Amino acid sequence: MKNKTLWILILIIGIIFMYGIYKITGGLSFKSPSPDLIKKGVVLDELKTGWFISERALNKIKILPFVEFKVKNTLNETITKGSLYFLIAFKVKGDKITFDSGWRSYPSKDIPKGKSGELVKISCVHGYIGKSAKAFEENKKLWKKLEATIFVRYKGSKFVKLKKVDIEQKIY
Repeated sequence: MKNKTLWILILIIGIIFMYGIYKITGGLSFKSPSPDLIKKGVVLDELKTGWFISERALNKIKILPFVEFKVKNTLNETITKGSLYFLIAFKVKGDKITFDSGWRSYPSKDIPKGKSGELVKISCVHGYIGKSAKAFEENKKLWKKLEATIFVRYKGSKFVKLKKVDIEQKIY
């Protein structure tokens, strides 16, 4: 009889413990958010594109295309640290094949509902090598026009396309 009572007591304590965890975590769900929810809730803010000088060596510089933005959280929950994974596919405008991509996990700290996260800059590794920024600026007509498609994955979802943008022909 004592053995049966002990097991019932352990079961009741376990149920109370699990209920407490459920309440603390807000009833965690292992279902990935829908693409529509992600598109509405992960808003790109302060979006900027262009080129930046990544290397300087022996009278030459290398410039790379980039996409820079903040995320405004319009979800009904906090976006937790590292729960977003951005992938940006860079390609020559009009081509069907991506020539390079850049990725980043984001944010570095939680973003509460209604707030924006920190600025993130994502680039690729392929660009132009030349003598100076001035030389690039003077020869813009020779630059290939680029575009970038921004994808995001949130809480185990598939990648969702957020936006396609032209890369501005300006060095920052």
